[in-house]
Amino acid sequence: MIRPQQTLAFLLALGVLGFGLMSLAGEEGFRIGSVVVRYPNWESFTRKDTTQKVNMEAILRAGHLSALDSTRKAEEAAAAEQEALKKEQERIQRMLAARKLQFAEKSDRLKHFQSALQQLASGGKLRILHFGDSQIEGDRISSLLRQRWQEQYGGYGPGMQAAVPLAPNFSIRQTYSPQWKRYAYYGRKDTNIRHDRFGYMAVIGRYSSPIADSLLSDSSTAWLRFESAKSAYGRARNFSKLLLYLGGHSRPVNLQLMVNDSLHEQRLLPPADSIIRLKWNLPQVTQSCQLNFQGPHSPDVYGISLEGQGGIVLDNIPMRGASGLVFSKLEASTTRAMLQAEPVHLVLLQYGGNTVPYIKDEAHAEQYARQLRRQIQLLKKWLPKASFVLIGPSDMSTKKGTDFVTYDAVPWVRNALRSMALEEGIGFWDIYGAMGGRNAMPAWVNAKPPLAGADHIHFTPQGAKQVAEWLYQAFEEELHSTPPAKDPAS
Repeated sequence: MIRPQQTLAFLLALGVLGFGLMSLAGEEGFRIGSVVVRYPNWESFTRKDTTQKVNMEAILRAGHLSALDSTRKAEEAAAAEQEALKKEQERIQRMLAARKLQFAEKSDRLKHFQSALQQLASGGKLRILHFGDSQIEGDRISSLLRQRWQEQYGGYGPGMQAAVPLAPNFSIRQTYSPQWKRYAYYGRKDTNIRHDRFGYMAVIGRYSSPIADSLLSDSSTAWLRFESAKSAYGRARNFSKLLLYLGGHSRPVNLQLMVNDSLHEQRLLPPADSIIRLKWNLPQVTQSCQLNFQGPHSPDVYGISLEGQGGIVLDNIPMRGASGLVFSKLEASTTRAMLQAEPVHLVLLQYGGNTVPYIKDEAHAEQYARQLRRQIQLLKKWLPKASFVLIGPSDMSTKKGTDFVTYDAVPWVRNALRSMALEEGIGFWDIYGAMGGRNAMPAWVNAKPPLAGADHIHFTPQGAKQVAEWLYQAFEEELHSTPPAKDPAS
């Protein structure tokens, strides 16, 4: 039996050990072999927390604060509080400015997108591509934009899907047979893929090895299934058209399309080196569709789009770990053919976050911006009738001592990308500024409910929804403003 005094002695020994470790730990921790152990030293344990904090209520209410409220508060505040109140008001004004789309004065702004929206009134279709990193994974941010624009301008369905998704999608329920494997061009490319034909999603799906095997049985089968998701916004739950992009198979493939669990059509696809685009019109009420493949050598499946007969189609295209520098590395003819098969009039590029931990200084950030600029120039060449908006990185925190603080590189990358975008004549939207600027992320993490995850990098679904709402409002203001909003000060 453990006696109370033994427990007390054990706890006292732990306390002595803890304080002893404080005396050994420096600002950067201490090393045990090849492992660095970070532990608070006495100075960091006892010093007052001077990290700049942000007011989450002010961030979320910034758009609703009136000048009269601010003036009254300033008059009522004691003299010692007026300076702090003034700084808070200035911060709110910076947030409101950051929540607008920013353009150079002589740019075309959203001319192509606005013109295409006007033409939708007489029918037709308009495609929006939302490229990004893991911050948009699972259709976060994209899903609310899609719903808002489809409500205004027509359109249904969740848009383009990868054959094998990396994460579940908020807007569609997707399953597939176990033979399927995902191959992405970004990140570590599988060496068995000996070509660069990946389409504009930079990912393909296959149900057989990329290396053709003459011993494979002709009866090799696999399936992809898509079902309406109850979690999705209303417009994404319905679709009446299916587009399939595939190619690169050396043997014939028998393809069946099942709609609502009934056979809709069967086709025999001959071998093909180049990309093939297949299209089916579906019943107005389509709850599920399934593609059944039979053949020894899988085609490369570049994407499957579920959409309506017209209106807005918005593709969510996440690339986990990517920095947006992949497009020029892809085989051009396949990527261009897939892009130009559809009427694309708006491209959103949301990158920069994955570079932040590796950016050493402002010059390094500017170098990254130049690399991304070349990718944008290539996409503009392929899509001359599209408007472009670059979305900068969000706030990201790193642990320093016991505090989470903004990476030094976040504003460097934001500033470099904004300057590049305005010089290139495209739009820029500043998530970092919109969410509160430096050291805003801890407030998002600690909000009730949380708006960002414990990694202090990624938004929760609620946080992504808030960001999407701000972005949608920025587009609304730009599309309907007279005259257009000017660039906010840096």
